[in-house]
Amino acid sequence: MFGILDSRNQLVWKVGVFLNRLTEPVLELVRRLLPNLGGIDFSPMVVLLGIQYVLQPLLVEVFRTLLTR
Repeated sequence: MFGILDSRNQLVWKVGVFLNRLTEPVLELVRRLLPNLGGIDFSPMVVLLGIQYVLQPLLVEVFRTLLTR
């Protein structure tokens, strides 16, 4: 869009496709659960908040138990 990354570059294109394939299944699941908000996609924010508030405490506990062994 602003000429920062050349999407015609094969490496840039492959990284974009990889990231899309990695994130799209999770985002699509969240999109199905959220109501239609007039073209605004809140699914990335919901996924990031879910990671922060659900997965982060679990990972802290796992690392805490690993460090106390």
